[in-house]
Parts: sequence; C-alpha cells; structure tokens
Amino acid sequence: MSSAEAVYTFPEIIKAVIARDFDRLKDLVENQGVDVNQQDKYGDTALHACVKNDEFVSYLLSKGASPNIQNNSGSTVLHKAALSATPETVSVLLAAKADPTIKNIAGYLPEQLTFDVATFTKLLGADLQTDTILVPKAKHGAIRGKNGANLRRIQFETKALLKVPLKDNDQEDITILGRQESLAEAKSAILAITFPKRADDEDFAGKPHVKVPLPKQKHRLIVGKQGSILQSIQSTYNVKITVPLQSSPEDKIVVVGDSLDDIHEAVKHIHEITNKKNTNTGGFKPKQQQPSQGSGAPVKQKPIKITSSNLPLSR
Repeated sequence: MSSAEAVYTFPEIIKAVIARDFDRLKDLVENQGVDVNQQDKYGDTALHACVKNDEFVSYLLSKGASPNIQNNSGSTVLHKAALSATPETVSVLLAAKADPTIKNIAGYLPEQLTFDVATFTKLLGADLQTDTILVPKAKHGAIRGKNGANLRRIQFETKALLKVPLKDNDQEDITILGRQESLAEAKSAILAITFPKRADDEDFAGKPHVKVPLPKQKHRLIVGKQGSILQSIQSTYNVKITVPLQSSPEDKIVVVGDSLDDIHEAVKHIHEITNKKNTNTGGFKPKQQQPSQGSGAPVKQKPIKITSSNLPLSR
C-alpha cells in the first residue's frame, strides 16, 4: 500500500453520509458550502453512498445533487440503487430526472443489475412488457442454473428478468419481464437451454425451431387421422412439424417456425393434446359407426393407417 493510499480520507460530506449523521450533513451543505457533488477517489458522490436511505437521498437531491454522475466504474446512483434492490429510492431518483439508459463501463444498464421485481418494474416504467413461456417443470432447474447462474446470464445478455416458479409450485409457465425487444431474446435463450441444439441440426440452421421430447406412443396423438390434427396445428400456428417414422429410434418431434411466439404456442398446444387423460384420441372424439342396413351388428371400424409420419406438411 502506498503512503498516499494509507493516509487517504473520504471527503467530509461522504463521511457524514456513511456515518448517517444528518445534522453534520446539513451543516456541511448549508453552513460550510460544501459541494454536494464532490467525489471521492472511487468517483462516488454522497448520493452513491446513501442509496439505502431515502431521507438522505431526498435531501441531497433538494440541494442540487446530480443523480447522473458516474463513478470510476461508470455507475450512477441508479446502478447502485438497482443492485441494492431499493425500489423506493429508484422512484425518488427517477422523479429527480435520473437517467435509466446510462450504461456503466461493463455495458450494463441499471435494470440488468437487479433481480427484485419491484425495483425492475420501477426502472422500466411504461416500457415494461410481460410474457410467459411454457417450460416442462423438469427443465426449471436448468433454467435457473447453479446458484441462479443462468438466470443472471440471461438477464445480463437480454435485459429481461425471469420469474421461475418455486420448486414446490406445480406451475410450468415462466414469466418474462422486460422491454418488448428483450422478450423475444429471453425466450430464445430459454428455448436454447430447454431444447439444446445438437450437431445434426443443420437442416434447421438459421431457422427458429425446437426439438420436443415426446414418447413414441404419443406421436399418433398429434398426427391424427390421415394427419388431420398435425395439419390443424401447422395451419393454426404457422409452423412446420416433423414427426419421426415409427421405425426410427428418435422420439423428438421438431417444430420449425418464423417466430418464437408461433413455436411456443404450437408446443403448448402439443403438450395440451398429449397430456389429456383420454390419450386414445388426443382429445378428439371419433365418429360412431352406424350399423349397416338390415343388420343389427355394427360395421367394423377400419384401423387408421399412417403410411408415413415423417412430415411436415406444407403450410
């Protein structure tokens, strides 16, 4: 440690804030004329040092403290308030014209530094949008990652906040919060974790798609008689679906579309069909055969014959 570092002391105004000595702070500002925007060697102002104390924050702002001064890391007071998860302070700062679009040296906006929904909501204000994506409960742990690592990565990369249901909650929908442009990026990141692409995915390179694991015995439920259910799903959600041949060991169906929203809705519909209690018909009631004329015996129903389930059909 150099001699300069050994004798360094914080500016008196910042020492007063750190000590939570409000009378001393008022004396420095009102009687001694100390600059409220004075910075310490780290670039922090008194505002940076009191983000968890609304009384100090409001007082300093009323005396002309700027909420947009960046410290040596490029962080404003909003960055620190976001990191501290203090939504009330964020509201006070925004009312004083704090700029939520300033990035720090690492390139992060304040909203990327908080996992607190209330703080995140305050930072985005009218720009806040929400959406949900259906993810099998077994995959929620992968979305979180070890100690929340994947949640943090997705937030840093997409600027969206994810709300994953607790482990003891049976809900499968994950809620996404963020600006409109962030929602699609977050969905893409979630799908990449839920259905990771393999080296043999060249056929769909550059196209939004997912591979959905589905037991072979349930494939016929989404195909339907002469492909009727499959055609309906493809037409309704503007996607193409490939179902492996029955002779193939592959059990994953592939859903390809022009948008992640279309794919998400199609996958959700597929889950609804295949999870119905009456899995013999996929939720569709077959028409009853009428008895032949002149006979009390019903006409024997012909089994459905699928010549190939290696679809997709054209949109």
